[in-house]
Amino acid sequence: MTDTRHGGRFTVGGLSRGGLFGGYTFGGRSRSTTRTVETAFLEIQYQLDRNGVTYITVVPFGTARRDAEALRTTIARLAQNV
Repeated sequence: MTDTRHGGRFTVGGLSRGGLFGGYTFGGRSRSTTRTVETAFLEIQYQLDRNGVTYITVVPFGTARRDAEALRTTIARLAQNV
């Protein structure tokens, strides 16, 4: 996601009896800030019977990637003990 903000100056000339005075000045600064937004999810595949249908469940975790990884590790350890 990128957020850009513009600032600076903008001048336009004017007209008088003597003719054009002033001039134009366009200038300014732009500042952009980019940040990475990560959305984590955990996809779990499981079977209720050894030769049965494989089911898939997706659990959204939002920005909590570490929590998703912790649950994945816990499930993997439990599966080793079965």
